Amino acid sequence: MNKLILLSCLFFLPVIAFSQQVKNVKSVFDGNKVTITYDLTEDKTATTFDVNVKCFDFYDNEVAMFSKTGDIGSGIKAGAKKQIVWKIQNDYRKINSDLYFVVEAIVHEPFEPPPPQNGNYPEMIFIKGGTFSMGSNDGGSDEKPVHSVTLSDFYMGKYEVTVEEFEAFVNATGYKTQDEKDGKGYIYDGSNWKEVEGKNWRHDVSGNTQTDKRHPVIRVSWEDATAYCQWLSKQTGKTYRLPTEAEWEYAAKGGQSFTYAGSNTIGDVAWYWDKAGKKTHQVGTKKANGYGLYDMSGNVWEWCSDWYKGYPGSSGVSDYTGTHRVVRGGSWYSDASFCRVADRVFISPSYGGYLGLRVCREY
Repeated sequence: MNKLILLSCLFFLPVIAFSQQVKNVKSVFDGNKVTITYDLTEDKTATTFDVNVKCFDFYDNEVAMFSKTGDIGSGIKAGAKKQIVWKIQNDYRKINSDLYFVVEAIVHEPFEPPPPQNGNYPEMIFIKGGTFSMGSNDGGSDEKPVHSVTLSDFYMGKYEVTVEEFEAFVNATGYKTQDEKDGKGYIYDGSNWKEVEGKNWRHDVSGNTQTDKRHPVIRVSWEDATAYCQWLSKQTGKTYRLPTEAEWEYAAKGGQSFTYAGSNTIGDVAWYWDKAGKKTHQVGTKKANGYGLYDMSGNVWEWCSDWYKGYPGSSGVSDYTGTHRVVRGGSWYSDASFCRVADRVFISPSYGGYLGLRVCREY
């Protein structure tokens, strides 16, 4: 651990080293941002680290650092001239106290879930947190206004949850989905949706038994999806959950500015109405986005944890606040407009229909 001191008068005290891995820590404050540089040396047992920086005033009160980027977070490789940038003026217009920083580096221990007894657990991708512009001025009224959101680090499922993965949950617990309890579910007969007895998550879009278990699971309600996350949490000792709407959009963008998750050309990244052939497809068969996530656009709609509501400063969606949950991403049945990363749709949490899920995990 290294302690770095920044005084409001811009006088820097000597760096105090507390870690053998973090060396040569320096900082520069240019009036708008603080740039911290450091070297990260290899440990005998590891070459990657989890790096964090905290800021404190001289009363030892922690000062929130929202707008920080660079060589920070999980899986940072050893090497020289690492850099962390804090855009302090984005967070605070005026510094009212002398500040000091603590840079921490601990050996990275990637999550390796225990071997499941039935099926596989979802493969996860680390998403480094940051600040992004959420929403769009080119879509529906509920996508406005575009607003800034800051997120902490988290993990997101690399793929949509598959039939195989959901089956492991059901086999282990005996869980009954909402459609199983109701004894019927919706199928698509090629031109219309209709409710048919005995159809549930075990069946494909047309109502046939799903033999290819690498397809995303469908007919999963919000309650069903939440139950699956709770089971994963108990199995692994990690906190699995549905992503927030902000986490979903941030991950779908992949650090890029494309209309769809990974491209401005929808056919590159999504199974959607014009190309899907009226059915779901195996996960991961289109191109990934910038974070290595597949099918964030198209294939199946994905539940988010949030109740549907308007963005700060918006209006016109209050009728559904507190009664409907958010789904994102579009599906095989969707037009291209519904597969945009900013598109929002609200659904009753008890409805399964053509809906699936992607899990998120606490960092």
